[in-house]
Amino acid sequence: MSYISMNDIMSSSLLAPLEGDRQGYSSGRGWQGFAGEDQAKISSNDASDGLGDLMGDAGVGGTILGLTALASSGLGFYHGYRRNGDSFGWGLFWAFMGGIFPVIVPAYAFAQGFGQPARA
Repeated sequence: MSYISMNDIMSSSLLAPLEGDRQGYSSGRGWQGFAGEDQAKISSNDASDGLGDLMGDAGVGGTILGLTALASSGLGFYHGYRRNGDSFGWGLFWAFMGGIFPVIVPAYAFAQGFGQPARA
């Protein structure tokens, strides 16, 4: 039985159109050799922008929506925790849903009796 090594695969002519600059990878530059220098620089610059730049353009409406979702998550956690017998898992579920549906979850929680244990 014959085994194929990684060197056999890398030297194969089938990979030649896909690999770009194969020498770049073997010279220690990581995947930049495959993607090309320009693409590697673009992706590294994008990654260094961080979450601050992403949220910086949210504006007033985005800030209000974010704070509403945060408050809804907190209310949802408390309601889910208390309603289901001090279950942390249910609290996390309700908090997650509160972040996704920031108006519906608190309304539903108050309709159930906010923080009141479920009736058996």
